[in-house]
Amino acid sequence: QQRIAPGFDLTSRRHRRLHEQSRHHRRLHPWALMRTLPALTIALLAAFVHRCCLRMADPFGDVAGLPIDEARAALFTGGPNGSAFPAALVGVFESNRRLRGATLLFTEEVVGSECVGVAPNGDLLMLDRNGFVFRATPQQRKGGALAYELSKERHYVGPGRPLGFHVAGEWLYVCCSLKGLLRLHLGSGAIELLSGATGSPPSP
Repeated sequence: QQRIAPGFDLTSRRHRRLHEQSRHHRRLHPWALMRTLPALTIALLAAFVHRCCLRMADPFGDVAGLPIDEARAALFTGGPNGSAFPAALVGVFESNRRLRGATLLFTEEVVGSECVGVAPNGDLLMLDRNGFVFRATPQQRKGGALAYELSKERHYVGPGRPLGFHVAGEWLYVCCSLKGLLRLHLGSGAIELLSGATGSPPSP
């Protein structure tokens, strides 16, 4: 049932036109809805992104980041109570060019070794990004120069990305992104998993 405002005469052409216009504006047209969808989508996306930005890495979970008080901020590098920025490189930290005289070894054979270990007998041990263990034996050259020769025998610690290792006696301790902490016997090549990637160390 339509409501007609008092004083309206539908027999009048002007009143009929105004009445039709009011009915037209009260209807929700599809094109009007389509115009509001992008703005609604942007608003929902902004709320989601804002929520994600407040989320911290585990184990903090949904705890929002809090502002740092002035006393703590003053301890940051470059702050009133923090270390100087840029740092004053003096003494043993003074800039030098000593490494420019270093000799690069095995640039083509060993790729992605995070560090270099030294075995008890002086051999160099390197673990490339694919998990292969390389051993380089020192060789005395003419004139007293010391060179290293790669051994053809290689051990393999398995899949994963070795991120660091340490030599202790006949054992090579490896931190692997996939398997966790393991050790490799340099003589037999036996591998022992000490701690899983997400587990806890075994009981002694």
